[in-house]
Amino acid sequence: MVRLTGIAFGNLSLAWYLLNACAYLCMLIVWYACMAGLFRSRRAGLWGMILLGMNYIVTAFGPTFLMDIGGWLAFVVGLYMALRCVETGRVSYFYYGAAVAGIGGLFKEYGFLGVFPLAGAIVYTRWGDWGRFLRESVAGALLTLVPVVVCYGYVYAAYGYSYVDWYGHNVATYGASYGSKLIEFVKVFGSLYTFGWFLFLGGLYSLYVMKKDENAQRMFVIIGSLFVAASTVFLWPAITQRICIAPLLFVIVVSCAWVARYERYASYALPLLFVYGVTNLLMDAYILPMFSFDQLFSFI
Repeated sequence: MVRLTGIAFGNLSLAWYLLNACAYLCMLIVWYACMAGLFRSRRAGLWGMILLGMNYIVTAFGPTFLMDIGGWLAFVVGLYMALRCVETGRVSYFYYGAAVAGIGGLFKEYGFLGVFPLAGAIVYTRWGDWGRFLRESVAGALLTLVPVVVCYGYVYAAYGYSYVDWYGHNVATYGASYGSKLIEFVKVFGSLYTFGWFLFLGGLYSLYVMKKDENAQRMFVIIGSLFVAASTVFLWPAITQRICIAPLLFVIVVSCAWVARYERYASYALPLLFVYGVTNLLMDAYILPMFSFDQLFSFI
């Protein structure tokens, strides 16, 4: 697709950037639909879109010359399809999401993370009807796995290289390179959401208050499965902001719970949102070089 667009524009780099920019915009639109639908609040959708669109890792690694944004878009689409499956009970949304996960995973591994909310959705909607659950789950798994098996099988047959080799390379390269993984995770998660962590804390309280709402069970199925997807970040040997899209989506969802619960007070948090945006813009140039947590935690 990049090559075809490059032919049309006469510039491969420009084509790549434009495609990733389009994927970035599509991801924000789908994310808005996710948040607005999950909390039944347009304001929560708007805040969620802004929190994602202005985030450091999204702007630094999204609309640029990388493949990450394709996997992120697939992940968000998978989450949206899971939400629609939970809302309507229609298995077609589950199948659409499973197919998107299979294709998105060919861009970047993040695309596969959509299977977690999809799995939560199919368990929730087919609870008790285990025969139907099994049939539909197998069909969805095939939709996800067939593109992966075909692509990876071809690569292995042609070049003798598999994902196991790639994972082993990362383990050998990064596994023992950190003096303290605690320090690295503090740096990564601190810069991941900066001042947004205050909204996250408010969101945790809001979810506690909302646990008896009519919408609660459906909401917690999606949020819980997203938490499981976010936890997979600890399985990767390298520790960097770039791989933390799932944790980022999780903390934004929780933050949007506060916006949805206390809509009339959301405007009071606009200065915090402004500082959050400015901090993300200045992250690479000023903030990350300014802080050295290694010295701060040297006593550990």
